[in-house]
Amino acid sequence: MNKSVKIFILIFIMGSIQQTYAEESFLFLKDGQHLKKDAWDKDRINIIDKTGNKTEYIKKDFFDKDRKNIVNQSGNRAGYVEKDFFNKERTNIYDENRKRTGYIKKDYFNKDRINIYDESGKRKGYIKKDFFQSDKWNVVIDE
Repeated sequence: MNKSVKIFILIFIMGSIQQTYAEESFLFLKDGQHLKKDAWDKDRINIIDKTGNKTEYIKKDFFDKDRKNIVNQSGNRAGYVEKDFFNKERTNIYDENRKRTGYIKKDYFNKDRINIYDESGKRKGYIKKDFFQSDKWNVVIDE
């Protein structure tokens, strides 16, 4: 898997009754993909590519309620995210080998944006709620 092309990310959803996502969700995205709540399974968020195909999905861990797993097309766990124990504003992102690969954090100035950072703290991109579809989040990766 090309590390520069794919990143693990977590999305923080601001708490509101009208929003369809859970308080936290995470995913594994590339530039141009988007997230959308599954129509049949309310605990599942699908990752959809530019052509409209589902590539992966995100779901809460069955045994550990604080963990969100990302599941690839073959049904295997590709990584997970957990809240940082010391810094509550940050959510750490781990790969399938339990190695921390980065973190996400809410943007201080734009409340609808979640910034994505690599392990060194450099901003790699962001996730922003779609203007026209309230149940869709778009991913933008900085070049």
